[in-house]
Amino acid sequence: MFENIENFRDLGGAMGREGQIVRSDVVYRSSDHSHATDQDLDRLKQLNIGTIVDLRRPLERERAQSRRPEGVTYDVITSDIPEERLDWAVALKDVDHVDLAWFDREAREFYINGAKIERYVDLFSRFFQLLAHSDAPILTHCSAGKDRTGMLCALVLHTVGVHRDDIVAEFVKTNDPKRIARAKPRLRAWLQKTSGHVVDDEALEFALSVHPEHMDLMFCQLEEEFGSTDEYLSKVLGVDSGLKSRIETRLLS
Repeated sequence: MFENIENFRDLGGAMGREGQIVRSDVVYRSSDHSHATDQDLDRLKQLNIGTIVDLRRPLERERAQSRRPEGVTYDVITSDIPEERLDWAVALKDVDHVDLAWFDREAREFYINGAKIERYVDLFSRFFQLLAHSDAPILTHCSAGKDRTGMLCALVLHTVGVHRDDIVAEFVKTNDPKRIARAKPRLRAWLQKTSGHVVDDEALEFALSVHPEHMDLMFCQLEEEFGSTDEYLSKVLGVDSGLKSRIETRLLS
């Protein structure tokens, strides 16, 4: 569909509550748009997106500025709340050796704690409010469109009753071998330029992929800490029964 907007897809298609299907053309997800071609921008324009929820940190947004179609003004939701978790370009400067195990540890830490980090609570809660009250399609993205975006989209699907297996099936669509092969040289060069590390193929492929066990960590942590994912959604993100009902009406058919 796109030349240089990676990992773009429609969140629709899964079976939700009471056998209803998650509507297409309501929520889209992707990587950032800093490398978008003119053809990509033309395609993006055709989707009639109203709001873009950009989950990236200020440093990421500055370093890889989004390209936008001419003549289109999006409502863009961002957050500048400081975050202790460091960008890879910063964190890796103080690491002696970068391998698959480093990326695994970093991802595990995020999936255990990410849904409670203040800036993501801010962004996720605003996303859910938007989903409940907006009529226009929404696009959410981070840098690679896999972890932060994957977490938010998993919570959206859970909210409308999609089975955990189907949530994970949507999550791992990120692991398209062709996408990973395209992205690997770019990530290798970027890591070497920003941190000085030369990372091997095995670690790069792991870093560019998502892993079901990481998503399991998120749900298990929320269930352990809040009693259930629904309680987390209600107490932390403000997705109460009224908001959930509006979201179901918007997203299920």
